[in-house]
Amino acid sequence: MSFRIMMLVAATATLVPDLVRAQDATGTAPAALPKKGFVLKDRDGKKIGTVDMVSASGVVTFIRDMRIYRVPLATVTTSGRTSTTSLSWAEIRD
Repeated sequence: MSFRIMMLVAATATLVPDLVRAQDATGTAPAALPKKGFVLKDRDGKKIGTVDMVSASGVVTFIRDMRIYRVPLATVTTSGRTSTTSLSWAEIRD
């Protein structure tokens, strides 16, 4: 390998992490995740429960009327201490 190629490879190796960090800084912020105790509302804005657990498998769990309900995390958006699902209460209940 010539000296120029070795210098080019070395320079590229040092620049790549900086480029990745720059892209991360300009990318969108990660979505806020619900936490235990957050209010959970259905798509109509009606409170359906309080978040009991957020599992690693992507499910938000809450208890209502002594029943455990599960909502896919992909349907949940969080703002402050309130999370809202894009599902209706009827869809969750059934």
